[in-house]
Amino acid sequence: MVSSTTTAPSIRPGLAAWRAVKTALGTTPLTVLVVYCLVSLILKENYPFSHYPMYSNPGADRSYYILADAEGQPIPIAELTGITCPKLGKMYRKKAEEMGKRSGLSSSNLPPPKRQKVGEEIFGQLRAYAKQLNKKLPSKLALQKVEVTYRDGKVAETPETLAAE
Repeated sequence: MVSSTTTAPSIRPGLAAWRAVKTALGTTPLTVLVVYCLVSLILKENYPFSHYPMYSNPGADRSYYILADAEGQPIPIAELTGITCPKLGKMYRKKAEEMGKRSGLSSSNLPPPKRQKVGEEIFGQLRAYAKQLNKKLPSKLALQKVEVTYRDGKVAETPETLAAE
């Protein structure tokens, strides 16, 4: 009887390396994260993927929105309406953008009468939310945008009243 021995064909070095990488990635819990990051960078801004441009170049200037009383003192809107200050800012920006589109203007360049109209819509919504919670807002409200800047080693906050009752 003649015996023949067969040997496995030799694996090309590139294929062997790919198999080693595939095995290593398949056994680590970070595989999904690595794949997600690579896909996010390739797809850019296509929900649910993002290349996170908001973190790439942060500026020194920031702003936030508050609801104040007639004297300009901030009021606790989260307690009174269930709406937080960041949500208040989002409401204003969204309504200002809609108003700007209707008027053919940029939302950041709305004239005071149009900003006032946006503010009045928001005041109405906030009063309705407060009523649902059996809370009462002050009779006069003011919507303020506060610019926070860092210059010459100091932090400065500059409020601007966007709308007032």
